[in-house]
Amino acid sequence: MNYDSYTYLLSCINKEVGSCNYSTVTADRSINLILALFNEKNVDYDHNDFQTLRKLQSLRSAKQPVHSGEHKAVRVLGTLGIDYPFNWEKAGKNCLHHLIAPFTGLKSSLILHNSKPIK
Repeated sequence: MNYDSYTYLLSCINKEVGSCNYSTVTADRSINLILALFNEKNVDYDHNDFQTLRKLQSLRSAKQPVHSGEHKAVRVLGTLGIDYPFNWEKAGKNCLHHLIAPFTGLKSSLILHNSKPIK
């Protein structure tokens, strides 16, 4: 995914964000807000995209120096196919791939949704 794909996804979300019913969101986290928007607008999407974003968020929350959940980070990295002991250069590239893939999938979902005729 390039910068244009990411900005496309954000612009679609920003266009709709004012009309989303946030009362269905249990936490005001960005992943939950995007998911609520997709559900409210009946956008078909791959559930794995949101699961991957949640894994990456969990990884970010477990890493030093902000948090000391290294054991949790090892587990999360394992779910992303990154085995211990880590090759950190390869692990970083793998994590970036896992970040880009869901945004690419969500962008495709939005493009397909926006191209459907209005009923």
